[in-house]
Amino acid sequence: MLGYILRVTQKYILLLRICLIGTFLGYSVAVYSFYTGSYMWLFVNSLVNAGFQIPAVPLTINFASEITFPQEASVITGFLLMSARFAGFFLALITSVICEYLGSPQAMVFLVACNLVAVVCGIILKEDLKKFKFS
Repeated sequence: MLGYILRVTQKYILLLRICLIGTFLGYSVAVYSFYTGSYMWLFVNSLVNAGFQIPAVPLTINFASEITFPQEASVITGFLLMSARFAGFFLALITSVICEYLGSPQAMVFLVACNLVAVVCGIILKEDLKKFKFS
């Protein structure tokens, strides 16, 4: 569905912001789920949160290809995936240390703070579709 909306509207930044804000809200509610101890609420929250996180990956790759148009899409995809691997490794390392010493809810608060940084960056980001303008 997101692909159809994107093809018709070419609103990369709007859909990216929706995905980022949805993920932020999902993680925020997950922190609440940890404190209440409701596993059913956490399961439902994870399903809803996946609806925002899964479309974010192809959306960001396509958006990066659009704004860096003269560069080959394979180079951009490789760079994004490589940097995501490094960032994921370090976030997992930091989160596991927080879980070890402070507990799981505090690790979720750390992830919410990281998502807040992504939301702020997504709001600041400008949409300049070079490839769309070229064609």
